[in-house]
Amino acid sequence: MTLGSKAESLLSLSRLSVDTFGTYNRESTDFGAGLGVGYRFTDYVELAADITSLSPTAVFVDNTHANLDVRLRLPLESKYNVLSTLRTSPYVFGGMGHCLTGSGWDSHAGAGLEFKVTSHIGLFSDFRYTFANDEFINTQGRDSFGVRAGLRFRF
Repeated sequence: MTLGSKAESLLSLSRLSVDTFGTYNRESTDFGAGLGVGYRFTDYVELAADITSLSPTAVFVDNTHANLDVRLRLPLESKYNVLSTLRTSPYVFGGMGHCLTGSGWDSHAGAGLEFKVTSHIGLFSDFRYTFANDEFINTQGRDSFGVRAGLRFRF
């Protein structure tokens, strides 16, 4: 085992990730920002949570949404990842969310791509379709489509 391959194998053990991102919701036409954290249980399964504030110029709590997701990833090392030569890993996810001022939960599903800039930093972008409830203030309870893009730091 060479020093380079040993370092690569140690980096593959990084399980924790922190996301910072911008977001856009098509239904409400609001832009926003968010922070997230993820924990990778296996190369293919990750649990993630994030908090997003849409329309940051409005009252913060009225426009803040918390999400909990399960991500199914196709890692770079997978022989099935046809995008591995482009240093890109696709993923799909699904989960639940809650508006901090509401009483109900919504569900969502989506897909995305992560581009590995370095072994610890990635650029990601994904889309999410939210099956909303009446409590989601920004969309007045209507289903919505959103896009996120940002940086993912792996530790």
